[in-house]
Amino acid sequence: MTGFPVDDLSERVMKVVADEAGWNILALRPESDIENDLGCTGDRARELMLRMEREFGIDMTQVDFNRHFGNDASRGWPIAVAMVVALPTSVLAMHLIGGAARVFGAEGSALLASSGFFTAVYVTCSLLIAVLSRLFSIASVRRSGRIPVTVRDLIDAARTKQWPLSSSNGQVT
Repeated sequence: MTGFPVDDLSERVMKVVADEAGWNILALRPESDIENDLGCTGDRARELMLRMEREFGIDMTQVDFNRHFGNDASRGWPIAVAMVVALPTSVLAMHLIGGAARVFGAEGSALLASSGFFTAVYVTCSLLIAVLSRLFSIASVRRSGRIPVTVRDLIDAARTKQWPLSSSNGQVT
């Protein structure tokens, strides 16, 4: 918080953000992005905004929620994709590993026959695909014109009682 004046209002806003986002207030910075840094999306972000409106009397009629926050379901899709795509990927991996195992004879075949080995390959493929899908989804969200909301934006909104971000171009109004 160095270089950022913390008055009573700022501290109250940060307490609300910390409470709703599930973070320690000492971990918050003015530039913390509510969605990307604090992981507050979908219903959690909506609850945060409603609480800010209630507790600080902010006029939220100009908030374009879809431009500021993703939805919780979009965060889970990489795992769903991974679970579906990992099965054929695992089968392919097993065929490739099978070719290598034939070189080693009976020991290699015994290893491939174990269900534990296939499970390990499946889980590894699932995790790899989930990580890659998540990285892709983060990049696509950043390219989609999302207008980030920071802790400072919420403090400004509490101070002025108006939403400080334009929904059309992301510039402070």
